[in-house]
Amino acid sequence: MMSDLIITPLLPLWLMSSLCLILLALLTVSFRKTLSLKKTTPFSLLRRILMIVLLFVINLKIMVPAPAAGVEVYITENNLDVLFVIDTTLSMLAEDSRQTSQMDEQTTAPATVPEPVPRLTAAKKDCLSIIDHLQGANFSVITFNNRAQRLTPYTKDISSIKSAINSLQIMDEFYARGSSLNVPLDEILNSLEASSRKAERVRIIFFISDGEITNGDTLLSFAKTQAYIDSGAVLGYGTSQGGKMKVKSKYAENAEDADAEPYLQDQSQRPYTDAISHMDETTLKSIAQDMGIAYIHMDTPANIDYKIQEIKQQIVNTPVSRLSHSHRDIYYVFALPLALLLIYELIFLRRRLFL
Repeated sequence: MMSDLIITPLLPLWLMSSLCLILLALLTVSFRKTLSLKKTTPFSLLRRILMIVLLFVINLKIMVPAPAAGVEVYITENNLDVLFVIDTTLSMLAEDSRQTSQMDEQTTAPATVPEPVPRLTAAKKDCLSIIDHLQGANFSVITFNNRAQRLTPYTKDISSIKSAINSLQIMDEFYARGSSLNVPLDEILNSLEASSRKAERVRIIFFISDGEITNGDTLLSFAKTQAYIDSGAVLGYGTSQGGKMKVKSKYAENAEDADAEPYLQDQSQRPYTDAISHMDETTLKSIAQDMGIAYIHMDTPANIDYKIQEIKQQIVNTPVSRLSHSHRDIYYVFALPLALLLIYELIFLRRRLFL
């Protein structure tokens, strides 16, 4: 079913759509010129349009359920619908999250100050821990930067949810238009309303952000969501002192190259300096109050333990049997015909050049 598909675009849909439309426009102009010279055929046009469509579909990175053949497993399901809403704006790159690992917290070794990590890195680690503690629930992920995107529908497939969270990336600096926490509001309402139509579900939300608003927006009220939320928390990342944001290149060949990448620059005045992102707890606390849930500053993973225990008290477990399954990437289904068409085009071009 369509609801079982997972779509995680490599490039933002608006960008890929724009590129494909430009390619189609150029292709149309070129076709008209070559057709008048009788150097092409309608088949050539259709073939190249198909290549553009295949390129667009590959970019969607579609994943479909992959049932294990005849393998029946017994699992425990529960009555939770857990929604993660994760900020992926540039400020979540700020390196001022100093979380210690749970293993470090349990040792008796002398306390050491951990190295700062990007806020999103710490947030992803905490999301994975929450999933492990609440296994059997339905999980869904919404991310937001310039726009909100529902990465996965509610699903019990732990591997696909973890894969979606592990693959989260900060949007490219070139496309960023400032941070606004109003962006995901409509998508949150849609998701919670869909969950509310299912009987006897307990709706949990984890809103994950540093609270920073940089595009001048006034924070909207999130009070409409409160009627649909049973529990959860707004999880805040970062510090009031702030941190610098390292913009890692997609073309870095190794970890050393990535570490050498420059920090994001504040270009409001010359000479440019490293931009500093500051956590805004006031904004996060306002959202938490509107939603009727707790605010937790995640400077250590243990801060959320009490909330997880509260949520577990609301769980009603149900043992069920079903076919085990996971999701698999199907890009190769579209990549193979695209490769064949490209080879054909190269052969066709060579014949035109040398005959």
